[in-house]
Amino acid sequence: MAITKKDLAADMIIFSKMTLKQKENYLQKEYKMVFANSRKLSSSVKKASEAHRNALRVMVVRQLMED
Repeated sequence: MAITKKDLAADMIIFSKMTLKQKENYLQKEYKMVFANSRKLSSSVKKASEAHRNALRVMVVRQLMED
């Protein structure tokens, strides 16, 4: 889902009407959400690379058992 210029314009209008404290809270929530998503992605990548290493180990062991 792409963000359009219309979406950005609406966000700018809303943001311009916020008080400084509201802007601060909004930005903190956004930062936390982005940081949490980043951590989840990092965790997924770590799990995937671990699964790949385990699969390689299994292949090596099978090859050694055949020899």
